[in-house]
Amino acid sequence: MLALSLIVPLVLPQTSARPWTETAIVRAQPAPAEAELFGSAVSYDDERLLVGAVGARDQGNYTGAAYVLRRSTHGWEQEARLVASDAAAFSSFGASVSLDGDRALIGTTDLGSPGHAYVFRRDGDAWLEERRFTGSNGFGASVALDGNTALVGSPYVAGPGFVTGAGSADFYEREGNAWKLVARVYSDRPLLHAQFGYSVALEGDFALIGARLEGNFSLQLGAAYLFARTDGTWKLVRRLVPSDPLRDKQFGWSVALANGVGVVGAPGDNQGATASGAAYVFERDAFGAWTETQKLKPTTVRAFARFGLVLDAAPGRIAIGTPLMAFAGYPEGAAYVFRATDTGWREEARVLATDPEDYDGFGYALALAGDELFVGTPYDDEPLDNAGYVSLFRAGARASTRTRTIAGNVDCYRASAPRLGAPWTAAVDLSQSPHVAAILVGYDAAATGTPGRAGTLLVGGNELFRTLLPAGTDYAQHLPDDPALAGFEVHTQAILLAPGVQATFTNAVDLVVGY
Repeated sequence: MLALSLIVPLVLPQTSARPWTETAIVRAQPAPAEAELFGSAVSYDDERLLVGAVGARDQGNYTGAAYVLRRSTHGWEQEARLVASDAAAFSSFGASVSLDGDRALIGTTDLGSPGHAYVFRRDGDAWLEERRFTGSNGFGASVALDGNTALVGSPYVAGPGFVTGAGSADFYEREGNAWKLVARVYSDRPLLHAQFGYSVALEGDFALIGARLEGNFSLQLGAAYLFARTDGTWKLVRRLVPSDPLRDKQFGWSVALANGVGVVGAPGDNQGATASGAAYVFERDAFGAWTETQKLKPTTVRAFARFGLVLDAAPGRIAIGTPLMAFAGYPEGAAYVFRATDTGWREEARVLATDPEDYDGFGYALALAGDELFVGTPYDDEPLDNAGYVSLFRAGARASTRTRTIAGNVDCYRASAPRLGAPWTAAVDLSQSPHVAAILVGYDAAATGTPGRAGTLLVGGNELFRTLLPAGTDYAQHLPDDPALAGFEVHTQAILLAPGVQATFTNAVDLVVGY
């Protein structure tokens, strides 16, 4: 089965729902630290993971740090541990993070002094601090980075007219290694403690900015603002509000953008149960108009779960974190994945911690990328109190086998379900015939278009493996832990051999490689 790692995997249809399985746990390296809160924020891009750890104590409590980890054949390896050049206690560096290519944008949440956001640039295997942005109180509470553009939220600053806590957001653009402020934006109706800029998302020429408490501090209705860049200038396109505005909804607590889809979290939504939470989907049509198309709720509605506190989006998928979700007692947390279908967005999976513990914060931070979901759990106590970790979940087919009896063939071939990173075995029972050996052959069922065709063994470009099994010998191979192989379909058969006897085909076994 070694040759499996050499072929091009089948891309499964985008309309099929697949289970999500935890495939890795990532912790701070070289060793977790107590109260570091690794997993406070996460961002992923191009085989690298950026993880915030706001509890790091380099210069005192809550100095904060951020880790860059790179995926390799040996798992996740630390590439850098980042700290601010002016690191100070209680700055909570790493509270917000965004990774794009060779640059990382990292924010702070120090509410007692001017806030900061830092750009780090990768130079070989080193990450260098390239620029520090500075703003008023709360600057850096939210950040987003896309190409040459950075967006930083300041939800607690005064807006136009010195309205306390109205909030703002700053756009920066890069030329070479130099960054400059190009725009500072506000809501079109700055209100007391609206907290415009509490959440930000950026994709190409569009930005989505949340104002989670807009509607005055007591009502906490919330709103989100969509901006577009036209001729180099950022302009307000539309103020987004839910179709069912009610007090305490906190619409705009979280936002995400992906491929013409905007998602806004409203963790205070009371539909179904008090503070059970919701998320709203807005989609851009062919004429450029953004319209609410769906309100998302989990299948497991729970009071005070605050579904929508955290979310992320990727083309065709939305992930929503609920670190306060409780199924049997105290909050264990969960994350939900929704998938685009022809009839709207449908819940594809509910992702849970493998070893859930109360108040670990599973789902506190999310990063969604295609078939992969990274989930932060900053309050986990293994191996130390509040050390934290990040889980990686992947969507893929479950490992399976299907044995088919074919007329005229000997029913003597069996195989185990193949799983990535685990032993796979096959065996031929030669006691049923005078044959003394067998050639076991497997090929890519999907590539040939003829899965399970009896009496045919395809060789050449579609052949995956061939091995000679002496009498009484089982075939065993440890499959590589290559995520690209998940869901791969393989058809296998054996040919029974004996001197002077015509070769005989066995029954067929169809395999699906799983996690």
